[in-house]
Amino acid sequence: MELLFENISKVNTPIHKIDARVKIVSIIVYILVASTLRSVPALLTGIFAMAVLVMAARTPVSYVGRRLLWVLLFGGVLIVLFPFITPGVSVLKVKLWFISLSATEEGIDKAVTLFLRVFSAVLALTVLNSTTGFRDLMDGFKHLRVPGLLVYLLEFTVRYLFVLKDELDRMKLARKSRGYNFKKSIVHPDALKTLSQMVAVLFLRSVQRGERVFYAMLSRGYSGEMRCCGFCRLKKTDLCWGSVLIAFALCLKIAE
Repeated sequence: MELLFENISKVNTPIHKIDARVKIVSIIVYILVASTLRSVPALLTGIFAMAVLVMAARTPVSYVGRRLLWVLLFGGVLIVLFPFITPGVSVLKVKLWFISLSATEEGIDKAVTLFLRVFSAVLALTVLNSTTGFRDLMDGFKHLRVPGLLVYLLEFTVRYLFVLKDELDRMKLARKSRGYNFKKSIVHPDALKTLSQMVAVLFLRSVQRGERVFYAMLSRGYSGEMRCCGFCRLKKTDLCWGSVLIAFALCLKIAE
């Protein structure tokens, strides 16, 4: 988790000093507005503004690229399919074996718009993620009256995903030390049997680890609520930063 949040969020820039609550609200409002934009110039303007904030926060390009890649793995299918499934004026024909596909101008416009929306949202979330520590982010959600149960589930999930990953790495190392060679096809019976055993053992160990952690928390006075550090009153700088970002998003919508 340190690699995802703390190393970048500890950089000292003016954006890092903005109150987490202000950043959460303003970034969410910007993403909601940007997701309704249809004009390419407006979207490009928003992307340019977010890119300036990313550079001002000294966020590495590789950090942004990895997050964009993960999003495109899921949304990229729609971006590729839109030109071929949207009716309109044909501008390109592609032949794949016995299938002939026709890309339309309207479909290409939809694909470009979707990509720009995704890119803008990824940059906005990068500004929030790279300038706010995980602890501050969770405390900000709590002070914004997000349901406590939802915040706790998110917090524990993020924290203990890395614990489960370490447990899985130890299991793989143990199997490898016993001479197991996992180079067979995924559909091979032995491979399927091994994978099912690993998933079952990992599930049992996660339940046991969860019980130990829960009892350890109870022994330390856990009463069902997590204490968070008290946020100071909002400064004028924080309010101005959030107001400017929200006003900028609204201006893009009005200008469109």
